[in-house]
Amino acid sequence: MGDSPHFEKGLPLVRVPDRAQPLSSTGGTRAPWIQAVAGRFLQPTAEERIGRLIEHGEVLRAIDLGCGEYSPLTRFRPEVWTVGVDASAESLARARSKEILDDFLLADVTDAGFFDQCRALGPFDLVAAVDLIEHLPKRLGFDLLEGCEKLTSKFVVVQTPNGFVEQGPEYGNTFQSHRSGWFQHDLSGLGYKVYGSTGTRIMRGYGANLRVQSPLASAVDALLTTALGASTHPRFAFNLIAIKDVRGVPAHVGGAVNGPMGDERQHP
Repeated sequence: MGDSPHFEKGLPLVRVPDRAQPLSSTGGTRAPWIQAVAGRFLQPTAEERIGRLIEHGEVLRAIDLGCGEYSPLTRFRPEVWTVGVDASAESLARARSKEILDDFLLADVTDAGFFDQCRALGPFDLVAAVDLIEHLPKRLGFDLLEGCEKLTSKFVVVQTPNGFVEQGPEYGNTFQSHRSGWFQHDLSGLGYKVYGSTGTRIMRGYGANLRVQSPLASAVDALLTTALGASTHPRFAFNLIAIKDVRGVPAHVGGAVNGPMGDERQHP
């Protein structure tokens, strides 16, 4: 544990392309009423939840771990100074050409000094790790989360599938395979507030695609999302979005702090 987690050698930072978008579309043109239903009941995405944190003015510098060619931080430039980190030189070159972020770091999460490399570009108010921890063995995912919390002074935002979702070496990349599954209690037990996203586990499967490829199934997924309250009851959702304020919560009992022997010390 700590700033130099013992990640397995050769396991780079990877990201499935925007998991909020399935790996393949349902095909066809949706009827207007289906579009209206789906639009009405969509859950907030990781990008939208990051936006809610940023709009309060507390986030001025942010870093995206495993950015690839897409980042949920892009839309918040130039108000927020952003850094993207990835182990793929090719992905970073394309990201740089698209100018999706302000600065980039080629770094491998297996390196002992990975978080030191990231910290050199800081400080950061927000760390995003979207579609990343499921590619690591679970014990290493916990190490990564601890490192993220030490890298930021304020917020960590994580997105991962709800439970173990099988995925193979997509796009010819063996590191795209899923190696762990994460549940609400894994993250809430670490102090994260957990929300649901990307429809329901009932209707979606491999690559976040609908289990039945049809416009009607898409509408049913949207209706179930609302009926089950999958945004605020994430156990029903396909994806989990977990947010932690590493500063914790303020004192609630008169501002007094109890010392180790029970003596009360007042805050300055």
